[in-house]
Amino acid sequence: SALTYNMIGHLKTISILVGGFLLFEDSLNYKQFIGILLTLFGLFSYTFVRMSEQNQLPCPRWNVNPTNNIV
Repeated sequence: SALTYNMIGHLKTISILVGGFLLFEDSLNYKQFIGILLTLFGLFSYTFVRMSEQNQLPCPRWNVNPTNNIV
């Protein structure tokens, strides 16, 4: 979907910032660091919600409609 495509774009931006920091010892200011943390939180939250809607979370108790069948 369009939202998933947008999230992948944000993940790419984060990887560029972190890669520049790790490989080239580029400095990160606090705004970039907070932005990275917020984006990662959003990515993980979105993934958790999408997987729970499709009953694909690793722990069956976390799924919206838990079943006893393990895929």
